[in-house]
Amino acid sequence: MIERLFLLATLLLATACRAGAPAGDADSIELVLAGEPGSQRVEARGLPAVSEPADGWPALFRLSVASVERAGGPAVVGRYELREDVLVFEPRFALEPELEYSAVLRRALLPGATGGEPDLVESLIVPRSEPAVAAVVEAVYPTARPLPANVLKFYVHFSRPMARGFVYEHAHVLDGEGEVVRQPFLELEEELWNPAGTRLTLLVDPGRIKRGLLLHEQMGAVFEPFRSYTLLVEAGWPGADGAVLASDLRVEFTTGAPDVVQPDPAGWVLELPTASSREPLVLALDEALDHALLERMLRIVGPDGSALAGNVMIADGETQWSFVPARPWSGGEHQLLVDVDLEDLAGNSVGRLFEVHLGEPTPAPLAASVRVAFRPVP
Repeated sequence: MIERLFLLATLLLATACRAGAPAGDADSIELVLAGEPGSQRVEARGLPAVSEPADGWPALFRLSVASVERAGGPAVVGRYELREDVLVFEPRFALEPELEYSAVLRRALLPGATGGEPDLVESLIVPRSEPAVAAVVEAVYPTARPLPANVLKFYVHFSRPMARGFVYEHAHVLDGEGEVVRQPFLELEEELWNPAGTRLTLLVDPGRIKRGLLLHEQMGAVFEPFRSYTLLVEAGWPGADGAVLASDLRVEFTTGAPDVVQPDPAGWVLELPTASSREPLVLALDEALDHALLERMLRIVGPDGSALAGNVMIADGETQWSFVPARPWSGGEHQLLVDVDLEDLAGNSVGRLFEVHLGEPTPAPLAASVRVAFRPVP
């Protein structure tokens, strides 16, 4: 009998101790940083079954900059999500590396609390991530030499996505004496990047190319014929992921006479492939054409009228275009479709001249594409 009474007393004492123990004890609840660099969140882990307080989740759990917290300032703004026994706080803006934050959980508001439990406070510091691999310039187009004195565009290809807003601080043109050419590019608020942020288009200011315009008269042409120049892309250009351009890139080139002639597909020479093979169709162009437009403005259509899949290659200073089909060539007549917006290096397209003077006749508009028929060799 005595043993049974002792056992009952022991059970009652243990139950009373558990009931009086504060919920969310520091030994069972953790306040931790989680997530990838640049998108960290703060988690309160090991919570009992909780529901959102009447005053909202920030009344229970908040994150503040430590110095602001000590001064009684506001908490970091973000959103909360309860995932079983984890309350997740995702800040609206990325947390700053090497800045001290204070995570505070009010244990007095947890289920079963008596109201006198002290807050659980954790100091959190976001580590600075390892520097990203340095960015490099992988290619610059055009590669033709010499360039026409009225060249319109340069394409700069980077190895990593680059930050926007730094183009005109880091891209320059130098003359033959090494002096910076003033304002060579059309400075656009919306810089000309491909969606991936790896290819930049530098557009030479058209106002300094077209004769008779006020800017041309005031500042002169950017490039004079038969001169030497350097395109300079400066080191330190920030990348979108924290990488920077590792070193300066200098592309030297000379200029020739201005180009005032439209590209003419009738003057292209075709090197025909053999039927039933995957040999390339090779075009020797009548002049150097725009590299980016060459990649997408020529198409091959088979005898059944469907477009052929395959790989495009551009070589010889943008004067050669070749196409390797995904499947062997069939016999019969094929069509090379040339978009009339395909341009040369001076912006003259198949469909129009870049610079038309007042009083000169305007060419009649062409169809959307020009067709060049060919047959693979039997």
